[in-house]
Amino acid sequence: MKYFKRLKQYKASNVLFDIETERAYSYGHWCFFKDGVFNNTTYSSSTSQHQSKMHTLLRELGIQTILTLSHTTYNLNGNITIAIDEERKALIKNIHEPQLKLNALKKKDGSRGKLYQSQVETAYRLFHEFCDDAMTYYANLNKKAA
Repeated sequence: MKYFKRLKQYKASNVLFDIETERAYSYGHWCFFKDGVFNNTTYSSSTSQHQSKMHTLLRELGIQTILTLSHTTYNLNGNITIAIDEERKALIKNIHEPQLKLNALKKKDGSRGKLYQSQVETAYRLFHEFCDDAMTYYANLNKKAA
C-alpha cells in the first residue's frame, strides 16, 4: 500500500488506512479495523484482498489486533459493542446447532457422533478464545479512558 504524507493515509485500490484514527475502510465506507478490532468477515474476493493487505500493513506498522471478528457483518463505524455482541451470538449458535444434532444422535441410536462432537468442541474453544480477546479489548479500552 502506498503512503500519502499529506493525507496521512495508506491507500491501495479501494482500501485505505488512516494513520491518525487507526481505521481501515473498504470502498471508503465499510470500516473493518478500528480500535484494535479487526472484522475479518468477507463479502467478496475484493474485500478479502483488502483485509489481507491490511493484515500485512498492520503487521509492518506494529499495530496490534486485539480482537478479530469472523462472524459479524456489522460495520465498525458504529458502536463496536454491537459488533462484538453479534459475534458472541454467532459463536453461541455455532455451539448450539451441532450440540442439538449430537443430542439427537445419542437419543436415536446411542452413537457418539464424532463429527458433531468435534464441531461442538471446536466451537467451545473458539468461543472461549473470543471471550478472552474481548475481555482484553475492554480492559485496554478502560485503560485508555482512565
